[in-house]
Amino acid sequence: VISGHLGWVRSIAFDPSNEWFCTGSADRTIK
Repeated sequence: VISGHLGWVRSIAFDPSNEWFCTGSADRTIK
């Protein structure tokens, strides 16, 4: 579990310049 999510992270997407990333979790949130 990544901080801020209540469930397991199911997906992750990185910015092409590697400055940020987004995660999608089993708790149905995107951070």
